[in-house]
Amino acid sequence: MKRYRRYASRLLILIMALTFTCSGFTISAYGITNGDSIFCWQEDHEDSGTYEKAFTIEKDGILYLDMEGFYAEGRFTLMLKTDDGTLIYKKEYKRNDYCEETISMDLDAGNYVLSFTSNSCLEIEVNGYLDTRLSYKRLIKEAKKYSTKNIPYKTITSGQHARLSGKSYKAGLEKKSYVMTASAQPYIDITRTGDLGKVRLAMKGKTSIVSYGRRTFYPKAVWFTGGGMTTGYNAYLTSDSGEEDYTTNIYQDYKYWKIDLANYKDKDTAQLDKLIKIFKQKTVKVEIVGKKDSYITWKLSDSARKNWLAVFNKYKKLLELY
Repeated sequence: MKRYRRYASRLLILIMALTFTCSGFTISAYGITNGDSIFCWQEDHEDSGTYEKAFTIEKDGILYLDMEGFYAEGRFTLMLKTDDGTLIYKKEYKRNDYCEETISMDLDAGNYVLSFTSNSCLEIEVNGYLDTRLSYKRLIKEAKKYSTKNIPYKTITSGQHARLSGKSYKAGLEKKSYVMTASAQPYIDITRTGDLGKVRLAMKGKTSIVSYGRRTFYPKAVWFTGGGMTTGYNAYLTSDSGEEDYTTNIYQDYKYWKIDLANYKDKDTAQLDKLIKIFKQKTVKVEIVGKKDSYITWKLSDSARKNWLAVFNKYKKLLELY
């Protein structure tokens, strides 16, 4: 095999990298992977044919095929199969060139066979790594199992963000000079970073006031009480708006807020466990506290309490995957 072509290609890649760097661009280098090495495959073949590498994955995870280099003078095909012949991945290369790339995929524990088929001489240099951290693909697969009519699964951004949402429940408060309403809804957020999946438990809500004059309500905390137990969370605004009718002097104020209930990174789940224990009680109250000691409180209906409790428990189940 004409090795000088391989080194010439590498030199060309280096020159291109330097050129783009000087132009202010950043090149995403191949081979940036996590995980443990499971095989290293280096072979040179002067003849056409199919060449195989068998390997075993002990645990479910993300397989990274780090192609440090594979070169063929003609066309060639890369395939990954299970040991019983089931095709997992296939890619055809139609250029006579030296290639560098990293391919990733979710795989279950088992036995696999990686193969190259070429109609000319072939040079192979491939490293396999396994990252057993939870992938986004595997996480949403599990999340979909928990989807129900009252806690539906929804894709927010394809391949990047999904959500399991509980029901939204609201309450009202009527005074002489104003009317106030508040609503809240728990949800499980699933997001993607690289190939990995992240999950968090949160709640979003809205408060609105219709009043004479410019009365406003700024949520700063949300408290849950039941069975003599209480736990609270800081609230932060996500957006707000207001409008005024100058002919009647009626002002409408809207505040949208969120609270973070739990995160997959949390090592201490004591507060989450306490929240679940509160919602197992027959009577649960929600209190949204604003600035200047203002607040609105309401008792959850039994159906609301059970729905929110189910959301919390589903999150706890997903947390076990970590």
